[in-house]
Amino acid sequence: MKPLTSDQKTKFYNILAGVYLDLIKDGKIGKVEQRVFAQKVLKNIEAATTYEEVLNFIEDMVKIYPAMQIARARLHDDVNKVHETQVMSHLQSFLKSAGASSR
Repeated sequence: MKPLTSDQKTKFYNILAGVYLDLIKDGKIGKVEQRVFAQKVLKNIEAATTYEEVLNFIEDMVKIYPAMQIARARLHDDVNKVHETQVMSHLQSFLKSAGASSR
């Protein structure tokens, strides 16, 4: 799989920031947890190189913060869209190269 682009990482940061704000607004995480949550997001998304790593991080966050279950669907949808785009791009490249070599 192709590595995540900076635009894709930015999109994941934005999604998780929205989840973070929702959790604070709903009173589902306290002040200390807010800092820990933010640090985990920054550290793990920066380190992620593939969509699988992002999905694994999300699953780990759900284990720690059960309130993340509600947000998991939104995150999975967006991660899967990124993966689908990567797969389609790879397939298109393959088909173009296969078509060029058969001529």
